[in-house]
Amino acid sequence: LLECLLARAQRLLVKGRLTEAAADCERILQHDPADENALRLLLQTYQQFGRPRDALPFFQHAQRYAPEMLSQATTRMFEGVAAMG
Repeated sequence: LLECLLARAQRLLVKGRLTEAAADCERILQHDPADENALRLLLQTYQQFGRPRDALPFFQHAQRYAPEMLSQATTRMFEGVAAMG
């Protein structure tokens, strides 16, 4: 189910249906807070909204939930967003 939601979120993002894409990513992260693909897609979605910092709470939850599961690349992505102020 989570893989299907992620695939749908990717399609929705490409179609510009940002609210729905974000909702699917958030649903995935409710079940698996450390799903890096969903975290990255959520960040991309919020970047297109012009609100990338809205994805930070999900990343911070993933850091608390399973920090060893997050790659350095994902951590750097979110640290860049956090540094934007």
